[in-house]
Amino acid sequence: MDLTSQSNTTTKVEKLTIEILKALEHGDIIDHGVGIIHAVADHEVKWVACKGLGPINDWAIYYGHPYWDKKHIKLHGIKIRDRIIARELMPCDDEVLKKYRLH
Repeated sequence: MDLTSQSNTTTKVEKLTIEILKALEHGDIIDHGVGIIHAVADHEVKWVACKGLGPINDWAIYYGHPYWDKKHIKLHGIKIRDRIIARELMPCDDEVLKKYRLH
């Protein structure tokens, strides 16, 4: 699968719900931001929340250098492996939090 052909669209949402997640295209960037995420780095990073590529409507957040573009972080960033941190960055309901891809 050619991941570089996946969408680089960003859909800014206040709170991610299962309805919004299901309506997004696979690979879409849901939201993004720049800041210090103390649990993962002591310096500023850029993060992107992305819908998964498969049919199960999962999602994940990746982070990288602040000067990287969103698509580069989506493809090459480091995954946030903690649902509490993910929810702090991307507010969501409990059903969507269960869909967060840890691995």
